[in-house]
Amino acid sequence: MSGADLPDIDTNKLAVWNQECQKCCGFLGKKGGTNGSAFSRRNWQQRWFVLEHNIERRSNYTLAYFGKQGDSKPKGVLTLEGAKILMEDKHRKKKISNEFQIRVVGSEADFDVSAASEAERDAWMRTLKYAISVANERGEELRKLQRGRRDGANPNPNPNPVRSRRG
Repeated sequence: MSGADLPDIDTNKLAVWNQECQKCCGFLGKKGGTNGSAFSRRNWQQRWFVLEHNIERRSNYTLAYFGKQGDSKPKGVLTLEGAKILMEDKHRKKKISNEFQIRVVGSEADFDVSAASEAERDAWMRTLKYAISVANERGEELRKLQRGRRDGANPNPNPNPVRSRRG
């Protein structure tokens, strides 16, 4: 892969796609608070999740969640590079079904989320696992570009440079 070609999400490979929004988005339940705080309330809230697939060249993929559909400012943004998607059964006794967990690298927080159905949970899990794999590849390529710049290498070498004709 050349420095000019960064891995991108192929929207045809996303199992979750909202035709109306033309994005990977939808409602998931999210458990509030953080695992580390004794004072936080850990109740479930419906949140609007958006995986933005159109990103700037030097950016990487994230998953944002909003209080409701149409909100302009996210309540949180999860970095997908290095994240893990895990099946989670710890809330079965509380009748929270179709749950999975997003573990963000470099963070002490695990995000417990749940879907409305098993099929929806599986679709989100496939989508996020794919997006994470692309984010991981993209992150590696971005770091290679950064190293190339620090070392003074041309990040986009052209084997046939255009030369001015002076005659």
